[in-house]
Amino acid sequence: MPGSELRGRRILLTGGSGFLGAALLRHCVAEGAQVTVLGRAAPALPGVTLAEADLAAPAALPAVLAALRAGPRFDALLHLAVSRRHRDFPGGALDMFRVNAAAAAELLAFAAEGHAARAVFGSTGTVHGDAPPGGSPDDGFVRPSSYFAATKLFADTLCALYRGLLPIAVLRLHAPYGPGLADRMLADLARRVRQGRAIDLPAEGPGLGFAATFVDDAVAVALRALVEGWNETVNVAAPEAWTIESAGLLLGELLGRAPVFARGAPARPPALLPDTARLGALMPGHAFTGLREGLAAMLGDADA
Repeated sequence: MPGSELRGRRILLTGGSGFLGAALLRHCVAEGAQVTVLGRAAPALPGVTLAEADLAAPAALPAVLAALRAGPRFDALLHLAVSRRHRDFPGGALDMFRVNAAAAAELLAFAAEGHAARAVFGSTGTVHGDAPPGGSPDDGFVRPSSYFAATKLFADTLCALYRGLLPIAVLRLHAPYGPGLADRMLADLARRVRQGRAIDLPAEGPGLGFAATFVDDAVAVALRALVEGWNETVNVAAPEAWTIESAGLLLGELLGRAPVFARGAPARPPALLPDTARLGALMPGHAFTGLREGLAAMLGDADA
């Protein structure tokens, strides 16, 4: 972990109250960084200040960024904010666009003007939602199957266009999870097993294939990208392959409850399994948390 390399660094962070952003904020504070949280609220922690703005309100962000332009340059921008309505389509479409895409455009322009030395943007592996059968998420075929993923891909594309001006890392996080997770795939599967509710599977096969990212690993990757100034798009996940069925069975084992499966769900892409070779090269020696260990930590936190 970068450790003392964060001490004294000025960081502008969005998403500081979110699942990943909150974990990253705690680590930055513990290592002595000076963090400005750009959002609606910030925890009362040493070295943390709030630049209050609702990223879903189109008129709010430019004025706040104008005020920040008058201050010292930031060493890094970390854009981890995600629309709270990320599952609400079409009702939350504009909220998703404003937070995931429009805010990204504003922040990139802010950084490119010289107000941040480097940037790290959180993205999602679901931008590859419609890879053809037998295809890989990394074979060049990208057609998101959700509005949320489409807005994240838009931001990813903008990041690529700015890379000649400053280092920008785009981290495509696959199925992030861990203690405190509330509303994503693995948390939903865990709730279903706990409550004896059915896990939906297609008529045949084990369901969607996926890789997952434990929150501590996501934090480690984001901080390494910040400190080293990565300037590329990187898939982020542990090097393991799971399916909805195998994850349900693992959760049943960990919870001591037999999972219930229901066949007949609509067919989905067969796999969202990323190529993580580049991540391994960038994080030599880092032992990524396996799903068994990570889910045990997540479930233990829920039981505490």
